[in-house]
Amino acid sequence: MVQIVTIEDFQDFTKRVFEKLDRIEHKQQGGSDERWLKSGDVKTMLNISHGKLQTMRNNKEISYTKVGGVIFYDRNEINRILTKGMQSK
Repeated sequence: MVQIVTIEDFQDFTKRVFEKLDRIEHKQQGGSDERWLKSGDVKTMLNISHGKLQTMRNNKEISYTKVGGVIFYDRNEINRILTKGMQSK
């Protein structure tokens, strides 16, 4: 029996896999913040627009991974960008 998997089925599957991996990692880190962030979270953290985030990706100023049409950013990378932007008092 052949079963056809649609793009939507694959996207749903990959989303569930990442969510499960995040929960496992969250438990291993003793309940600290989630590692993988979505674009909306990053835009809020950096106080930037969608266009600016796209430009940062295009210019390789920010690393990301794309799974099933969803873009994820490593929280450590975002924290590095935030720290780099800090001004000393």
